[in-house]
Amino acid sequence: MSIQLIARAKLSGLKAIRALDIDIPGELSVITFDDHELFDLHRLSITAIIQPVDEISDQVINILLNKMKSNAKQKKEQNLVLPTELIVRDSTNAVVVSSEL
Repeated sequence: MSIQLIARAKLSGLKAIRALDIDIPGELSVITFDDHELFDLHRLSITAIIQPVDEISDQVINILLNKMKSNAKQKKEQNLVLPTELIVRDSTNAVVVSSEL
């Protein structure tokens, strides 16, 4: 699926939230993975978590190539931790923690 289609789907979700008269960020905070320029141009700019897509792709290709070279039949799980970046914009609100429960 193209990035443009994903961005349009996310914007459609925002329109649906607005149609339900839900206040962003007053009643609902919105965060997206993978930033798109549309999210900063929208009336309400969207908070985004940026993933290192190029590095993820490189790592996946290396893992697959190594498995093919070794002809590995056993399934060995690999965990990779890659850096992300949080860009806070207008679509999120501060979390208020209350000691009164």
